[in-house]
Amino acid sequence: MSQVIAFINFKGGVGKTANAVHVGTCLAADHNKRVLIVDLDPQCNATFWLLPPKEWRSRIDDMTRTVYQVFHDQINGTKKFSPGSSIIRGVPISETGVGLNPKLDLLPASVELIEVEDILHEQNKKPFFTFLRSALAPLRQEYDYILLDCPPNVFTVTKNALFSLILGGALRTNRAGLLCRSRHQIDMPC
Repeated sequence: MSQVIAFINFKGGVGKTANAVHVGTCLAADHNKRVLIVDLDPQCNATFWLLPPKEWRSRIDDMTRTVYQVFHDQINGTKKFSPGSSIIRGVPISETGVGLNPKLDLLPASVELIEVEDILHEQNKKPFFTFLRSALAPLRQEYDYILLDCPPNVFTVTKNALFSLILGGALRTNRAGLLCRSRHQIDMPC
């Protein structure tokens, strides 16, 4: 059963993506753990970091192959999201198309995630905080860690990430009153 860890801060440019990618890489390469990075930020920085531009462009041509489809399916009552075709195995991908870390996978983002915020805010879909949690549940047996790279806000997509943490174990708050994972739940030296 995987640990779910979300990288959240209300401000951009503070290292959420860098930490998610580096922690994921360290867990996969140095600790031999199976890691999935889920890029939830419409800025797509984790996706850009781990994929060459050509590969990313092919992903946005077919939105069913990004995390956007998880939310789109729930909003529209469709079932087009497929982890098997959406998750990119062995990232980062080199410019020649070779996966460089067989234990590190990516569920890429797309800029259309911005639309998800607007649609869910207008529709008040029930229970919209469970969308991501439901999509990740079948993947929990496949990975040791699922890392969620969140946008710099606490809107619908980030709330989905927070709710997914409940799936992965206990939550606690830091001195600023923000939810965070206990570092003692990660089986590596802190």
